Amino acid sequence: MTLNDVCNCNCFDEFSNQEADFIKEFKHWILYLHYRQHFFGRSLLILKEHKTKITELSHEEANEFFDIYKKWENAISHVSNNSNYNCSILISNTEHLVHKSHLHWHFIPRYEREIELFDQIFPADSDNEKALPYGTVEIKTVADPNLRTKISSLLRDLL
Repeated sequence: MTLNDVCNCNCFDEFSNQEADFIKEFKHWILYLHYRQHFFGRSLLILKEHKTKITELSHEEANEFFDIYKKWENAISHVSNNSNYNCSILISNTEHLVHKSHLHWHFIPRYEREIELFDQIFPADSDNEKALPYGTVEIKTVADPNLRTKISSLLRDLL
């Protein structure tokens, strides 16, 4: 499933390998694996309807957000027993992949120990990195689509 299948605003036209990154569709949101997996399980939660402000969310959309976040956190904890999470909302995002503003969240697990899954080592935060925002820590490489498919499938099964 691709974002354009559920979001008709075309904000995400330039996302590649969307099928590899799809985790789960919900009533108001769609959960995708981030294409950079320096932090195992880093995900994007994207509102299906084109909105640009938190204040535009209905109570139902907001409640569903919290339910999804809890499920995601439990799934990550089940796999990795990680120690911390970052959750960032990006409203006016002008990154190269999103040319318009579209309400979405980044869910980023942070780890005190390295994790090995699917013959891949996901590093722990160093002592210096623990106090830094995730955007300054991550390695800017795109994870292999086959690895992302395995991670997405694993998380989907745990949600």
